[in-house]
Amino acid sequence: VSVPYSTVAVEIDPTGETLLIFDVIPYLWDLQTGEMILRRNSEGLALQTGTWNPSTGSLLFTPVFGSLVYDAATWGNLSYFADFLLPSGRFSEGQRMADSVWSPDGIHVASSTTFGPIYVWDSSNLEGVLEATFTGHSASIQDTVWSPDGTLIASGDVDGNVFVWNAQTGAVVTELDGHTDAILDMDWRPDGQQIITTSLDGTMRAWTWPSGAMNVVQSGTVVSAVAYSPDGMELAYG
Repeated sequence: VSVPYSTVAVEIDPTGETLLIFDVIPYLWDLQTGEMILRRNSEGLALQTGTWNPSTGSLLFTPVFGSLVYDAATWGNLSYFADFLLPSGRFSEGQRMADSVWSPDGIHVASSTTFGPIYVWDSSNLEGVLEATFTGHSASIQDTVWSPDGTLIASGDVDGNVFVWNAQTGAVVTELDGHTDAILDMDWRPDGQQIITTSLDGTMRAWTWPSGAMNVVQSGTVVSAVAYSPDGMELAYG
């Protein structure tokens, strides 16, 4: 399988039947036949990220000025959250959405930005409903991850700041202080008791939750990607 541009994401759907390969547009491949079943230009939108819903056959994409949910089978637009739905109106010049991530229930979405705020919205309607706004970051957000029970969100920015938020209210629960450079990737252990963070400062750190106690588990090497195994017993990183 090859795509013409730099690959941004490779992800198998929850059924294990369809592979998403993403550069600036999404490609879907049937894993049984090895055939491409979709190549979509997304109506000319420049998409930045794409990911499967954790429980349904829908896809979440992040163009520059919003977040979109599509039905993978029909390519019908199921929900969208755009900058013009925000109380403050359109983004300022040069500011954009950075990423969008599903909540564990596959209904709510956290959309992060390059200028600090995170927006949590309900995707069950065509026009996404804004439920909470997080305003603790003052720099571009690098990664966002939900807790396994969906009650908390952790986020890291280009300055190395890591916040944990109440997903319903947008209030800061705590700040995980230690990194000195941009956050590159994060994950929450499936049992909810540990958060792993990687940074351009050359460290990978494990944070016990909810105490916030920190342990440097890797130092001297920049780790750009990290993920727990489904049972939380192993950690893969690169």
